[in-house]
Amino acid sequence: MDQHPAFCPCCVAARNKFLLLHCEAIMSSAEDDAWDRNNLLALLQAEEPDWAKIEARVKSHAFEESFLTDPLTKMNAVHYVVQRRRTAPDFELVVGICQAILEQNSEAALTLESTNGFSPLAIVCDSAPDCYSAENEEQVEEWLEQDSQLITALHEENDIAMDMACKRCFTPLAVHVAALSRLMRLRKLQEKDPIDVCTSPVLEVLMEKSSLQDCEKALNTLYMCNTTDICAHWMKEEDRARNGEMSEGLEGWWVLDLMVAILFSAHQQLYPGQTITNFSPLHTLSAIRDCPLPLLLIAILAAPEDLSKPSKHGDLALHHVASWALQVGDPIVRKSIALTTMLTLYPEADTYRNQNGETPTDIYYRTTNMLPES
Repeated sequence: MDQHPAFCPCCVAARNKFLLLHCEAIMSSAEDDAWDRNNLLALLQAEEPDWAKIEARVKSHAFEESFLTDPLTKMNAVHYVVQRRRTAPDFELVVGICQAILEQNSEAALTLESTNGFSPLAIVCDSAPDCYSAENEEQVEEWLEQDSQLITALHEENDIAMDMACKRCFTPLAVHVAALSRLMRLRKLQEKDPIDVCTSPVLEVLMEKSSLQDCEKALNTLYMCNTTDICAHWMKEEDRARNGEMSEGLEGWWVLDLMVAILFSAHQQLYPGQTITNFSPLHTLSAIRDCPLPLLLIAILAAPEDLSKPSKHGDLALHHVASWALQVGDPIVRKSIALTTMLTLYPEADTYRNQNGETPTDIYYRTTNMLPES
C-alpha cells in the first residue's frame, strides 16, 4: 500500500481541518461556560444576588431565560426571583422582572418545582407569613403589602396559577392557610401572643381571586393543620355544657376567625352578584357537602342562634345538611352526626318547612336513598 509523505497536501489539509474544529469546540465550550456563569438562574442562585446584572440579563435575554429551568430543582427564573425577593433593593424591580419573563412565556407561572411541587405563586403564599418575623410593625405591613402586589401580578400574567395544586393537592390559598397554621403553632410553642392574620392583604387578595373549590380546599387544610386544637375546643365546650357551666365562647380564636373569613369568600362564590346582608358562617358551611364535620360543630358553638335563622330561600342550616347527597361508598355516619347534633340543639327545625314546603326530614329521605333505581 502506498504511504503518504509526511507533508502530503491531503494530510496537511485534514490536520488543519481537525485543528480548526478542535479550536472551535474549545471556544464554544468557553462561551458555554461564560453563559452558564451569567445566565439568569446562576445570577439568582448567587449567595448575594447582583440585581443590576439580573435586570440587565432580563432586558437582553428575556425570551431565552423565560424557558430556562434548573434540571435539579425544576425551578425556573420566576421561582428564584420570588424566593430571593427580600434581597432586592427595590420591590418594583422584583415585580417587573417576573412580568418581563412571564410576558415571554406565561407557562413559566405554572411550572412546579421538585421539592414540594410549588408554582412561583405557591412559593409566595408559603413564605408570606415570614413577614411577621420582621423587626417592627411597619416592616411587617410593608412586606405583606409587597407580597399581595406580587400575587396580583403573577395572577394577572396567568390566572390558571391560582388553581395549580402542589404535590399535596394544595392550591395557593390552601398553601397560605397551611403556612399561617405553621406560624401560629410556632408562636404558641414560643408562648408569644397570637396575631391577627385575617386582615392580611395577602389573605384578602388570595380569597378575592380564588374559586369556590379553592375555598373548600382551604377549609379542609385549616382543619387538617389544626385538628387537635379544633377538637380540644369542641370537647371543652361539651364538658362545660354537660356540667351546666357557662361557655367561655370562641371569640378571638384565630382558627374561627380564619374559617369565617374563608367562608365569607365562599359565600360570595355560592351567591354571585347578590348583596351580602344575611351572611351566616353556619349556613355557608352547611351548604358545602364535603365540609369537615368538626368545623361545622365549631360554627354551631360560635353562633347557636343561627340554627333557627332561615336563609333568603327559607332554608335552615338543617335543610342544607339534610341535602348532602351521598354517593355509593360514602359513610352515612358523618351526615347522621351532623343532623343529630343540630336537632338536639334545635328540635323545632325538624318540622320547619322551606319555600318548597319541604322539611329537613323530607329532604333527608330524598337524598339518602342508596337503593338502586328499579
